[in-house]
Order: sequence, then structure tokens, then C-alpha cells
Amino acid sequence: MPIATHPKFLILNQCKTFQQLKQAHAQTITQRLISLNPSFVLAKILYFLTVLNAPSSPSIHYADSIFNQIPTPSTFAYNTIIRAHTLLSSPQSALLLFVEMRRLYLLPDFHTYPFVLKTCARLATPSTARSVHSQALKFGFGDHIYVTNALIHAYSDSDLMDEASQVFDEARQRDIVSYNTLIARYVRAWEVDIACAIFDEMPVRDSVSWGTLLVGYTQVGRCNEGIQLFDEMLDLGVRPDNVALVGAISACAQLGMLDKGMAIHDHIRRIGILPNVFLSTGVVDMYAKCGCIGIAMDIFKSSHDKNIFTWNAMIAGLAMHGHGQRSLELFIKMQDMESIYNVRRGLSHYGCMADLLRWAGLIEEAVEMIESMPMEGDVYVWGSARGGARYMGMLRWLRLLLGT
Repeated sequence: MPIATHPKFLILNQCKTFQQLKQAHAQTITQRLISLNPSFVLAKILYFLTVLNAPSSPSIHYADSIFNQIPTPSTFAYNTIIRAHTLLSSPQSALLLFVEMRRLYLLPDFHTYPFVLKTCARLATPSTARSVHSQALKFGFGDHIYVTNALIHAYSDSDLMDEASQVFDEARQRDIVSYNTLIARYVRAWEVDIACAIFDEMPVRDSVSWGTLLVGYTQVGRCNEGIQLFDEMLDLGVRPDNVALVGAISACAQLGMLDKGMAIHDHIRRIGILPNVFLSTGVVDMYAKCGCIGIAMDIFKSSHDKNIFTWNAMIAGLAMHGHGQRSLELFIKMQDMESIYNVRRGLSHYGCMADLLRWAGLIEEAVEMIESMPMEGDVYVWGSARGGARYMGMLRWLRLLLGT
């Protein structure tokens, strides 16, 4: 029976967790499948290790131990271990494996360069990206769509937008990923007009295209255009994803458009979108900024997935609308996050809270909070309280803050 159709080998396709894969690996050993063709079987186990969609990531040491047992690693095996290191370890080690592969005179293929270019994107080193690009051209893979998209991504993350645009402009093949990658990078660079021009050129758009541009409009304060884009998206029957909804809700929050924000929130519930932590935070922030503190608090309490930004949105909303004491109480409750959410409060969080308390007129509470901090306050933290004391004419607190 061929190894590829052996029942014990086929079990590898069904593995959903790291533990299941280890058990299947053990069976290939006890059934002596590995001894029949170790290079083939071990390379496949290594591949399945990298595609596991499991909450607990497997150890890179396990991947390395499998790879090191392969007698004659093929290009496929090297591609897989490079991908494993990119996902589980570090881009530096992945790049070293690519160098080792070339020293062994193994020919790369069109899968090799996207994996290596992903490491270049993470390293964000222009010289490395250019070197890998040169090799891809040398071996005839420069026009492959996967390589093209990986090059755009690598150059973009290295802040080489001229090179990224040149690859895009000269590409023989483009797909929706090509456009979306370039749009996202220009949005991150606050170049929304360029992103919009690329968006307008797209022959086909998906929810990612719409959502990325929408967020771009919102982050530069062009919120009315963002909301218009959201309405156009719905008119065309495009189902918005969480990114697009966050952008639209954020635009409503900045403009104080409560009615529109409520309509979008109703749309989220009506079509059954499961909000992620960013969307939940956006909804809390929108209601809080629009003065609907009760609704914001209800959503905040019912949200099972909170991060530091969710807490900050609720705390800021309370302070902004004169609920300084409740804001402080909620801030104190954030200590629960250290054990439940594994998020520790840092100086930036204390500085934010000191600023909120200052605007709420709670200077004494701000000083009390700063003095109870587990770390020493910096200029920003003490400056917030000091500015509030000066504004309120509380000279005695200024003396305390200045140590006089």
C-alpha cells in the first residue's frame, strides 16, 4: 500500500490540535511508516504542524526536531520550516534557513519567496527586501502573483512606498490582495487620497477594500466621507466586516451623530454580526461620547471580550460627562484585568486617568491615584495633575506636587 493512502498517514489530515498531531506522529513511528520513506512522511508532518488552527501554538523546537530528522530535506521541507520559523519563532532564524537552503544549491520555487518575503516584512529592513527581490527575479518568479503580493507587502512594511508602487504598477498580474495591500499601507501612512485613487481603480472590491478606506477617512478626520462610503457600501450590497463597522461607528462618535450611530448598531444586531473587541470598544466609545452613558455602560458590562481600550473608552466617557467619581471607581476596577485579562496598567494608563480626573475637577483624587501608583510617575502623569491644580487655583496641591 502506498504511504500516501495508508490509514495512519491519512489521520494527519484530520488533526485539529497540536496534541492530536503528536499522537498521529507517534503512530507513524510505531507503524513503521517513517522508516519506509522518512523524508516524505516527516516533511508532511512538518507541513501539517504549520497549518494547525489551534489556540495553543506548537513549539518551534518540535518543528526543528522533525526537520532535523529528514535525511535529505527538499525545497518543500525548507519552505515549510521557513514558514514555521516565521510563524512561531523569529524572522531572523527563518532568513538563516533560507540562506542555508541556497548554500545547499536547492532551487527555490514560487512558494519559497512569499515565505521569505514575509520575514523581510517583519524585519522591515530595506536591503534584505531588495536582495530577496533580486533573487526572485533571477529565478523567474518576479511576475508570480504570490511573489508580487509578498513584495508589495515587504516593501510597504519597510517604508519603501516607491518600490512597492513600482512593483504594483509593473505587475503583469494583480488580484484583490495586491490592491488591498497597497491601500492599507497608504492608509497607515495617512495618505488617504492616494489610497482612494487606488480604490477607485479596482475592478473588484471586497469588504476589506471598503473597510480599509473607511478607516482611513475616519483616522484623518474626514468622517462625513467615511459615513458616505459606508452608506455606498451597504447600497451595493457589500456586507461590512468588523473593520468597516469600527470605522463607521468611530466616525459617528467623532461627529456626535447619535442617530446614525444607533442605526449602525442596530444593523450590527439585525444581521447577526459577532462583534470583536475592537467593534465592542467602538460602540461603547460612540455611546459614551454622544452622552448615552447608561447605554454605553450596559454594552460595556455585557461585553465578554474587553481590552485596555474598552476600559479606557468607558472611563473617558464617564469623566467627560461629569461622572468623575464613577470614572475613578472604574479605573480602580481595572486591577482585575491583571489577573483576568492579563493586561497590566502602565504609565500611559495612569497618565490618561490623571488627565481625565483633571478635566473632571477631581484634582485631589488625581494626586491620590498618582501617589498609590506601583511605579514612579513621569512628567506626563504629574503634569496632568499639576495643570489641573493650576487651573483650579489649588496652590496647596501645587506645593505638594512640586515637593515644596
